[in-house]
Amino acid sequence: MNKTHLYDAHLKLSAKMVDFASWLMPLQYTGIIDEHFFVRNSAGIFDISHMGQIEVYDVNALQFLTTNDIFELQNYFGQYSFFCNENGGVIDDVIIYKLPEKFLVISNAVNALKVFEKIKNLDQKAKLLYEENFAIAVQGPKAIEISQKVFNDEEISNLKKRQVKLVFFGDYSGLLSRSGYTGEDGVEIFFTKDVAENMWDRFIKFGAKPCGLGSRDILRIEAGLPLYGHEIDEKITPIEAGFDFAVKLNKTNFVGENALKNQNENGTQKKLFGFEIMGRGIPRQNNILYDNGNEIGFITSGTFSPVKKAPIAMGYIYTKHLKD
Repeated sequence: MNKTHLYDAHLKLSAKMVDFASWLMPLQYTGIIDEHFFVRNSAGIFDISHMGQIEVYDVNALQFLTTNDIFELQNYFGQYSFFCNENGGVIDDVIIYKLPEKFLVISNAVNALKVFEKIKNLDQKAKLLYEENFAIAVQGPKAIEISQKVFNDEEISNLKKRQVKLVFFGDYSGLLSRSGYTGEDGVEIFFTKDVAENMWDRFIKFGAKPCGLGSRDILRIEAGLPLYGHEIDEKITPIEAGFDFAVKLNKTNFVGENALKNQNENGTQKKLFGFEIMGRGIPRQNNILYDNGNEIGFITSGTFSPVKKAPIAMGYIYTKHLKD
């Protein structure tokens, strides 16, 4: 089982640890609902070191392997994109940051080695940074204010969505992006492991509350954000999932090109939707959706929303059952 560079810090805070994609990660500290509301109302801090950080140097490799157009990306900005198979199914959804002399690809933990292998086959200089780096996300309405204090950097508030900048912590420098996975404003930070616990403690000192995977899952479902293995996988395409904006069909020679262009022209067999459930039952992945006894789709994620005070879900409806 893998451990992040913040593992000891989680134990000191009496976090409940669970296996997530072969990583020991905190599920919760003081309680899932408590942590959820802290993110919605103030600022929560998450350990996201289990996610892959991959340095890439060959722009043409990324252009071939991903669905978005890497040549549209400006320095110090990030781009949402997909690694797909030849059938257009999603191998992983990633964020790609462009830096002056390289790219930084952020992949899901469950797919990090698979994505790295595909990149490495085309770019021998590519490097997976698990040993060197850690990563945290600070999310919520006070996340920017707290981040400015931690790094003594007022310019953080000027960042645009997915814009990244160099920040300093003592004698060390790292990257900070205005991004996240909760539906709230916030930042994601990528730094050397040498300052992992000190930075984590500094954020807590300035008011960020440690939060685990439990609250993160509720937050992302409320925000309608996909999780690999649920809303997207190798049998589901980005177009079916509603992420057409990250599939640039005007570019040529990329993996999945023919399947995705065909789907764009002829339509999809299913589409992703969000649901608010009437009643108290919480829908779960693979629950079947019915209409008057007819199967019309399936659930991909479900939870109880503390904001809606009701069960909510995401799932696919077969397009033949959709009305214009």
